[in-house]
Amino acid sequence: MLTAGGIAGTSHGSRVWFRSGSTKVQLSAREAEQVGVRGTLYARPDEWGLPAEDTFVPYDSAELAFVIAREAVRELRGITVYGPTTCPVTERADS
Repeated sequence: MLTAGGIAGTSHGSRVWFRSGSTKVQLSAREAEQVGVRGTLYARPDEWGLPAEDTFVPYDSAELAFVIAREAVRELRGITVYGPTTCPVTERADS
């Protein structure tokens, strides 16, 4: 499953569909570089603090060693938007 601003999306080949309710938007990107991860960030061994859930950590961050990643994050460049279109929802976002 893909997300963008809390909207679920699915990948079909080289294009991605994002859906909110019955509205679908199809995106095509020239580049989709992996830039980091999203997950639970834990305090360093010499620091105190509660884990921070749903935190974005870039790959070049020193904090990367202290995160348990839940999903990879891509930065889309050269985007073409096809839509929005209104259609009945016939598939699950996590399929």
